Amino acid sequence: MTYTPQPLADGQLANATGILYTVPDGFRAIIDHIVYFNTDSSARVCYLHIDDGTSRQMWQASVGITTRMIVIDNTAPLYLAAANIIKGHAATANVVNYFIYGKLEQKE
Repeated sequence: MTYTPQPLADGQLANATGILYTVPDGFRAIIDHIVYFNTDSSARVCYLHIDDGTSRQMWQASVGITTRMIVIDNTAPLYLAAANIIKGHAATANVVNYFIYGKLEQKE
């Protein structure tokens, strides 16, 4: 099935793990892209966690100066159930932007 990903969430990473997106009740989410963009003049280590009742670190990398890094892409989308949470943080607050794109499907 072909679909066009829609923006689900965006913002700036804090320097402590925080919620980036929560799948609404009654839906499942197909996360097509998660993008981090470092606006700082230094590389920053960034993290991504998935929480389905237990928070697990899924990804960590150093994002270069004024560089975009695709964390999740459409070659291997992430399927999340209702109430699952995407969390993230960076070594320095408010210098890394995040963008989450995907599709919500209503549960039957």
